[in-house]
Amino acid sequence: MATTWHLYQDTGYEPIDTEHAQISLGLQQLLAAVNAGKPADAVLVLGSLAVQVAAHFAHEERLMAETSYSLAARHKEAHDVFLRDVTKFLEELKARGLTDPVRRWATGRVLEWFRFHIAANDVGLGRFLMEREAQRLKAAPPPVTGS
Repeated sequence: MATTWHLYQDTGYEPIDTEHAQISLGLQQLLAAVNAGKPADAVLVLGSLAVQVAAHFAHEERLMAETSYSLAARHKEAHDVFLRDVTKFLEELKARGLTDPVRRWATGRVLEWFRFHIAANDVGLGRFLMEREAQRLKAAPPPVTGS
């Protein structure tokens, strides 16, 4: 049975969408390692994914701060909750292997969270950033051409 969890909504803001695509690949690798019963592989993938996700969140948070995004606090709170989950399940995976809670998180909750977070938070941020970019371009003086 094919899964479609990795199909997520684009935000319209290419830098964020590119990062989401990379994270999606990491999530697919995590799912494959867990489903194959390979705890050592799952530790490596989740460790790498944790670093990648933290960098992505820092990028989004920097963009929100630079643009005075009004929903930044709520958005960052969602990031913080997710990073706590990643840390918790990575530590459990390292200490105890592929426990039932780790399996449930890696094959369900984390995938649902990723898709939900993009739809509930990142799409709005992407639209906001695209509107800001359009306004910036509109306000920019026309390029000087030589005669």
